[in-house]
Amino acid sequence: MSRSGFVGVRRADRWVEEDGDTSVGRILVRRLEREATPETLAQPAPQIMQCAIGQGDVGHSGRALRHLRGRPEARVDMDRHEAVREPRDPYGVVFLHRLIVPLVASLALLLTPASAAAAGEPSGYEYFHTYAEVKAQIEDTVAAHPGIARPFTLGTSYEGRPIWGLKISDNVATDESEPEVFVVAQVHANERASGEMALYLIDLLVDGYGSDSRITDIVSSREIWIVPMANPDGAEYDMSDGVFRNWRKNRQPIPGSSYVGIDLNRQFGFKWNCCGGGSNKPSSPKYRGPEPWYAPETRAYRDFILSRIVGGQQQIEIALSLHAQGRMVLWPYGYTKKDHPRTMRYDDWRAFVALGKKLAALNGYRPRQTSDLYIVDGDEGDWAYHSQGIFAFAFELAPGNPQRMYPTLAQIQADQARNRPALLLLLEAADCPYAAVGAALAAKRCS
Repeated sequence: MSRSGFVGVRRADRWVEEDGDTSVGRILVRRLEREATPETLAQPAPQIMQCAIGQGDVGHSGRALRHLRGRPEARVDMDRHEAVREPRDPYGVVFLHRLIVPLVASLALLLTPASAAAAGEPSGYEYFHTYAEVKAQIEDTVAAHPGIARPFTLGTSYEGRPIWGLKISDNVATDESEPEVFVVAQVHANERASGEMALYLIDLLVDGYGSDSRITDIVSSREIWIVPMANPDGAEYDMSDGVFRNWRKNRQPIPGSSYVGIDLNRQFGFKWNCCGGGSNKPSSPKYRGPEPWYAPETRAYRDFILSRIVGGQQQIEIALSLHAQGRMVLWPYGYTKKDHPRTMRYDDWRAFVALGKKLAALNGYRPRQTSDLYIVDGDEGDWAYHSQGIFAFAFELAPGNPQRMYPTLAQIQADQARNRPALLLLLEAADCPYAAVGAALAAKRCS
């Protein structure tokens, strides 16, 4: 069979997180050879490997096979011949062991037909948007609503893709003196529901303008910037050849390393690498990079925010970063457990908490300071608030089931409907976030 017959097979050049056990294992190909169904063997090679792990066909010689489970957290790195897990595995049962996998890899290559690969979304998940589809939807929106929608680019990714966004406002071609809101999604490539939420928000605003009085008022009195896919290289890799790769980072090679990718939300300059809220290991999904602003995607984010300083005044009042999956409304800071340290004004903290609770009451999420989840340093929201005084929130959207990172269409649509009132309230709050505390503070800070 020619090599072209294996177009459905690509090696998964994923990172690993070392857990300290470097013992070398052996491949035990038992039930995979003997009992695997034709449907299993028709899958791409990484999924055949995953099946082997789930069945206990791959394990450390002489050890119980309990250390490898068919969990969503399990990963197979065929290039490095390892079975791995992501750090902080909530099940606490998957332990890392180096595995030599030529037998299973060869079996997968031999038995995977060319037709197993599909361009873009995995079968049954065609509702997720590819990079080309995001760009096309932005173009279609502009064509249908030229008076209120205008495309822009945040910058360019490492692999050279423009990072597309859409400005929405009633006089969209004019830079008016109106409160601005910046919404960004899919900073983490595998958090696909976040990108779908951003596209939903675009549709909500342009379709409701002129027919829904509340939305018409918002669009007429705000300048809203929405970026549905801030990490296009990672997003394309995460969902390519018909396989979900659960890829989080960008696709930037790391100097002096064979690894690829930086966690863009550990890259921002404020408190970068201060507090253990990221990893120094290029293999980690939370690798912060060799220095702040190293990734072109984060520099593009920064430069756009700074470009909205007009007449010495930052025009963006509120920023919303969409993430997944946790059902939470989050606000700064991530780098410290203190509620309002010296780097945050007390009135700002009161506004963050009051508005965060109002938003959570509407979408049913849990309101929390980011560090209540875990410490994050080099965080986008921390930088936006500390550097520019922007009220920066994050929504951690609802998880999927059975695939946590890849919800079904029905689950996505339910979460979008659930977030409609919270999204609209957040846009309305841009004229004075302090009003969430009360009229007295609003008069003090916004008059």
